[in-house]
Amino acid sequence: MKTRLSLSQKAGLLSLGLFAAIYLNEFASPRVRNIVKPTLENIASGEYRLARPLYFYIKKAHIDRLPAIKDYALAFMSEEAAGDNGYLKEHGLVPLPATERAKVREAITAGTVMQH
Repeated sequence: MKTRLSLSQKAGLLSLGLFAAIYLNEFASPRVRNIVKPTLENIASGEYRLARPLYFYIKKAHIDRLPAIKDYALAFMSEEAAGDNGYLKEHGLVPLPATERAKVREAITAGTVMQH
């Protein structure tokens, strides 16, 4: 579900709606000075603190029972999907740095449990 940034003031109450990075270009002009803009670079570096990572959990016990789970996870973390020019970026997701993507793919292949 996509959400948009919305500010409204009714009956003296201020409401704030959250937005996905897909709306970055549409709403990137700040209304307050000295704030961190929600650019891809600031989101990727963690400097823009309103963005949150997407965690993809796989129960280790299911990998042996459902081998396709590993293939699915590797497809999700492929360069075509999650790379700097992958299709997930077109849908508003900010790619991990290349070194982090490689670590995740290695962990998936080896069946290693990762900590976040």
